[in-house]
Amino acid sequence: MNKLLARLKRVPADVVGVDLGASSVKAVRMRKTQDDIVMTAAAILPSPLATNEEGATHVQRPVSLPGALKGRYVSLATTSPDASVKLLSFPGPSDHNQENRILDSLGLANPEDYRISYRVVREGHARTETRVLAVALPMIDANTVLAMFPAGIPAPYSIEVSGLATASTFALTTGIEKNEGSVGLVDFGAECTSLSLFSRGTLALVRRFHMGTYNITQSVCDTLGVDAETAEGIVNDGAFDISQSISDVLSPVVKQIIISRDFVERREDCTISNIYLSGPKVLTNGAIDSIRSALEVDVHPWNPTDGINMTDGCLSKKLEGQEWRLSAAMGACLGTLEQT
Repeated sequence: MNKLLARLKRVPADVVGVDLGASSVKAVRMRKTQDDIVMTAAAILPSPLATNEEGATHVQRPVSLPGALKGRYVSLATTSPDASVKLLSFPGPSDHNQENRILDSLGLANPEDYRISYRVVREGHARTETRVLAVALPMIDANTVLAMFPAGIPAPYSIEVSGLATASTFALTTGIEKNEGSVGLVDFGAECTSLSLFSRGTLALVRRFHMGTYNITQSVCDTLGVDAETAEGIVNDGAFDISQSISDVLSPVVKQIIISRDFVERREDCTISNIYLSGPKVLTNGAIDSIRSALEVDVHPWNPTDGINMTDGCLSKKLEGQEWRLSAAMGACLGTLEQT
């Protein structure tokens, strides 16, 4: 019955992807044609979030999208530092007890407080494991994102964690799933940094670290004695040499990347040959040497729009150099469109 309902459920071929970040909203619109997927519009908008006297975050107004971004459906992404993201392995093929095992493996004290979903990344057989990507998104975070579009059009279609949406963009636009090589992606967000390692076209490890560009900004504040707004500008435009601040903040993350790389190479009997970086130019440039020397692999900056077709004028000059900020919104779209 579930398979029948899935076939009957109409999947949109034109969707808006919205990524609710800590300080802004990133939005893109994509449509699927008979032969391809095309991005038709993109924008970075002010955040609708506000903080009350108790320190709780809420949406103070619905998001108003520009005309070019007003589609019928919106696929949503949110950072949600409190989300639980796990790549689980179970012996043999999937069975009727799988959902219970996934719930137990997530280790949630109060599962009813979460939206929980999973996807079988690799189906097991008699002598191989089934690999499952499971996500538990706090209900409070899901409701916050849904409050951006409380009524009318666009109507919310899906919600996912931003780091995973970026990994989807990476996999789909670079053709990782068709590649026999083994590579990794490090996505530097404002509050979280996500690591995704792929072995022979399949997701082999996913981790999230509670470190992001905010930590770099705070380090710049302390080192240069400037306010947060000035420090954020320095991080975004690279006007000053902040390599020491980047190195100090990245050091513990690089150590965890090494551990993760070694684990995957032993488990999968593979060699991670390339690591790609997504984030502000000054940060990715500063991280390239640190990661390259620590892991002894090729390290490259990654632009999510390089692997997607776009209509003329889709990206404004204001967005040039900031394409990395659109990766999660793109992934939200692609995750929906790839179902058709």
